[in-house]
Amino acid sequence: MTEKILSEKNIYNEKYDIINDFDDTFVFDLNIFKSIPELKKDFRVPGMFRYWDNIENNKLGLTRHFLSLGSSKAGLPFHTHGSTWLGLVYGMKRWFIYPPGASPPPHIERTHNPVRTMLSWFLEIYPKLIDLEYPPIHGNLPVEQGLDYEGYRPLECVQRAGDVMYVPAGWSHGTINIGDAVGIGGHGSWGPHKLSSSIEAISSSPYHFEALKNAAQSLVELGMKEESRILKQIKSTKMGMIQLELENFESLVLQGEDTWMVQFYLHSHTYKDNAMLWDKVAGELVGVVSVGAFDMGIDRGVASARHSNDINTQNIKLEKFGITTETLRFRPIIRVYPGGRMNDSDTNVDQFSTSNHRSFVDRPFYEYKGAVDVGEIVSYTRSITGRGLSEDQVGIDNTLLERGSATAVGVKARRYFREAEQYLRRGLSIQPSHVEATGLLVEVLGLQSKKEEQRVLINDATSLYDGLNLTGISNYSVAVFYYRLALIILNTNDVLQAISILQKCLKIFPSFVPALAGLASIYYMMEDSEKTEKSLADLFSVSPNHAVYNSLRNQGELGGDHVRKLKRNGKRRGFDFQKKNNNFLEFI
Repeated sequence: MTEKILSEKNIYNEKYDIINDFDDTFVFDLNIFKSIPELKKDFRVPGMFRYWDNIENNKLGLTRHFLSLGSSKAGLPFHTHGSTWLGLVYGMKRWFIYPPGASPPPHIERTHNPVRTMLSWFLEIYPKLIDLEYPPIHGNLPVEQGLDYEGYRPLECVQRAGDVMYVPAGWSHGTINIGDAVGIGGHGSWGPHKLSSSIEAISSSPYHFEALKNAAQSLVELGMKEESRILKQIKSTKMGMIQLELENFESLVLQGEDTWMVQFYLHSHTYKDNAMLWDKVAGELVGVVSVGAFDMGIDRGVASARHSNDINTQNIKLEKFGITTETLRFRPIIRVYPGGRMNDSDTNVDQFSTSNHRSFVDRPFYEYKGAVDVGEIVSYTRSITGRGLSEDQVGIDNTLLERGSATAVGVKARRYFREAEQYLRRGLSIQPSHVEATGLLVEVLGLQSKKEEQRVLINDATSLYDGLNLTGISNYSVAVFYYRLALIILNTNDVLQAISILQKCLKIFPSFVPALAGLASIYYMMEDSEKTEKSLADLFSVSPNHAVYNSLRNQGELGGDHVRKLKRNGKRRGFDFQKKNNNFLEFI
């Protein structure tokens, strides 16, 4: 009967009964050998995949093994990831696949509610695609610039028990089970090519939803890495003046995109007065440029030999671009390093490869020649960065107009978040209700401190999904959205709303493990022992070996990746779960 339902001839037979009368329960366990260690003795990676799915990559976290288990007619909606293989142990599975750059017509994609099940897609959208051409497998896709591009039907196949399916990285695919189906396979990390692959797909199809979403995800990851990299390198005064040395000068000034004003000076008897002056400069230029001070010399009478050698090494490097202890003997050297990206294409490369870093030689700068006076230095800096003046008045390149913010997020990180928002908004113009894209946009708005826009989107999205008729809806998709939304809300200090959203998540999908672990973690941090016990019992009933359960139950202290993530994200947003005077705990 199921095969008949999934045949093209009988696609409309008992359509709505089919949608209503099935269980979309689907298990995709990426930690299967931790969940059921006994399975590992019977598991072997097919020889053709061992060049990437091997013990070494598995230890590095570059590959993971998973169990796929679902009821008849259940399946996963279209998505993309790294290279993956799946061996089907039992049942049959129908695959629908698009190579990079190919997609359905955007105007058809917009008619499908993305939180509906894959079966709903098959019954409602697929019939509109079957008269279109199949996409070329080896590229050569025409570049289409509008929402009216014709698009393609997906490539298709049916996988039977004993078959092994391979999906290359970046290929969008969705599945439907023909009868109950069980499979096991390997999932590879996409790695640094995810962003470049997505942008390449977007260049062929600017409204390719999966490519837009994946590009946004990559940019958010890069932005958060950049933010973390900067914060780890910063040692600043209360006014925001940052002490620089060779290592963080390279990392913050040469590799970043902030506009910097840097003073190179000798550590002498005037050091204290000079430090106080430069600290005042930093206070006056908050949000205009990042202000740093680079000590070029030390009192050799109190320095260790090793420290003296380090100073000599850095001074040799700095001499290559005209800064020596001799030139600093009578006054410090003050330079402004313009901000902005290196070139228009640097988004397409691995942002952290050494070949992409600026060097001492090619980093442009302006040198200040005026009096060493707070007012004059501030006035000069504002003039060349365009703060308070029009571009015509200043007559400089736009790259100088990027604000310095090294004590906050950093210009490069903000650019990544801004570009991610642009991709997400374009994607949501195609699929306005997409849960993953909506949740990611909520997060991106928070990362850019667009609090009011974030609040409006949270309220709108919550109202939308609260009002859904759950018939034919993927409960799992909505549960994932609520869970992500709860974590984002938690970062705004509104713990009561976060708990409420997690409870909605569990009402829709009672066995959703991340939400159960999240509630247990929050109640523990609130020191509510009764609710912690109840949440841990619920978590144990579904996942008895979960890290959060083991941490809170057996050790009685915070631990586990999930809890550490909650604490880390919370501190990043300005509160500490351990302090009673935080907004997070005001209601206790």
